[in-house]
Amino acid sequence: MTSKDIYDRILEATSSFCPDTQARRKAKSTGALTMEIIRQQLIREGLPVSARDVFIKGNPAELDLLIHRPSAKPEYGIVFDPEDVAVVLEIKNSGVYDKDSAASIAKRFHSLQTLNLRIQCVYLTICENQKFKAHITTESLGFQAFTLCWVNSTRTQVTKANDWKMIVDHIRQAVMSF
Repeated sequence: MTSKDIYDRILEATSSFCPDTQARRKAKSTGALTMEIIRQQLIREGLPVSARDVFIKGNPAELDLLIHRPSAKPEYGIVFDPEDVAVVLEIKNSGVYDKDSAASIAKRFHSLQTLNLRIQCVYLTICENQKFKAHITTESLGFQAFTLCWVNSTRTQVTKANDWKMIVDHIRQAVMSF
């Protein structure tokens, strides 16, 4: 599976869900579908992936996805022990538009690492307009950040940014060092 394949799959799923609804009105469903497609793809890659919208014991922040110890037994199916978490994934369908977002995400990532310094935090956006000054990078975040595809403002031009295999390899490396 390539970055563009995943982008196309997400676009197809989100477009077919409520085709006559404006994008702003289906932001929740778009985010949920995006996370679930990424989750399913990570499972296909053989990674131990949590359900969506989970927590780490000791921190109230809701987290998109976790890569966890295969033997983890989350409370209520969604509350993980910090020692069982290898990677926290923050996933956005189309990036962020606020210049303060990177600082906010970094603050959350730092607070999670106070629970377990071995937790690696990763930001993944499916598509982003490279011209937007607020788009998150590894440098602006201080944590690993990936973008699957660059798009123009009308999304008529799509080019691969980061390779899906590179993203999976990064996650696998974090799990191996866990």
